[in-house]
Amino acid sequence: MSCPVCGATGASPLFRLDRVPALCNSLFDSAGDAGEVPLVDIDLVACPSCGLIWNRLFEATGIDYGADYGNPLECSAIFREHRDRLVERLARELALEGKTVLEVGCGDGAFLRALCRATGADGVGVDPSCVPQVENRGPGTIRLIRGEYPLRSESIAADLICCRHVLEHMPNPREFLETLENDLAPHGRILIEVPNAEHMLEVCSIGDVIHEHCLYFARFPLAALFESRGYRVELSEGFGRQFLVLAAERIRSREEARSAAPTPELIEATSSFGARAKERLRGWRQRVADANRAGQHLAVWGIGSKGVTFLNLVNDGGRIAEAVDINPDKEGRFVPGTGHEVRSPRWLREHPVDTVLVMNQRYVGEVEAELRSLGVSCAVDGVLG
Repeated sequence: MSCPVCGATGASPLFRLDRVPALCNSLFDSAGDAGEVPLVDIDLVACPSCGLIWNRLFEATGIDYGADYGNPLECSAIFREHRDRLVERLARELALEGKTVLEVGCGDGAFLRALCRATGADGVGVDPSCVPQVENRGPGTIRLIRGEYPLRSESIAADLICCRHVLEHMPNPREFLETLENDLAPHGRILIEVPNAEHMLEVCSIGDVIHEHCLYFARFPLAALFESRGYRVELSEGFGRQFLVLAAERIRSREEARSAAPTPELIEATSSFGARAKERLRGWRQRVADANRAGQHLAVWGIGSKGVTFLNLVNDGGRIAEAVDINPDKEGRFVPGTGHEVRSPRWLREHPVDTVLVMNQRYVGEVEAELRSLGVSCAVDGVLG
């Protein structure tokens, strides 16, 4: 199979996971339904030319990005701070008042609302999981459309197109970019945010390897995708290096990618990722098993893709007692694969655990503060990222 970005052949094997949930960001109404989720294999390979990583076994069939899909992170003050910084940057750099912003994959519309209120832009959001609505409460009008992109009923001449955590779901990114261009105004710009594969490789974050993400972008392949179609790009990192943000402006000529090629350190991190990931997984399975034998109770905090993956990968070694998330919409629902019921942090008051395993290192301080406010005393350990 040729590289989805540059077309090169001869991809190198990187890492494999067997029998993981096909969907990590859909929770279920019962443990029985959660236990019947389809299980799939993931086989990551890396392009020898541009460095893109992709899942060669990815199958879009059966993936439903409907009303039950999604992992909104705005319940976290730390994530809201990241979102607000990005909004402030766009408001500072772009004159969007009275112009049109299209967000593809808008989720519940939180980012689009914040951006339009800060800039006075009119916003159109498209997502299969959103609640369709029209809002006129701010300086701009916001319209959320439930459906698949591209829209069949209308075209949009957007001055800015935002796609945050969408591109990594697209098995044909060049075709997706061409589709975006159909809704881009002549002097419009595109903003892309994706998980940062460089960070995943460097810290060996196994929880970032999920079936929904068929592509894993480092700086070079992300820039190459856009520069090869005549865009001038600006790349930056965000959220503790966990995200890559690309701002793209269309220019006349199509040039070869000018961004820095993968460094020797990144090449080494890529080639060693598989061995390091297997060792880390063995270590966590052993730790959970040891804790069980010692009569200790563990809780996983953060039931997004990282938490769902972690629960499904380590449960062979021993049982994790609790699955906790601060998002009230997840409370009482069930984790795909393992069937854990998702609890609110308040649950830990009456059901104490010895250690809370925080799925994203970025949130450790926030979790510790939340536990203190609840009067819950236990160890807190960051696991991934």
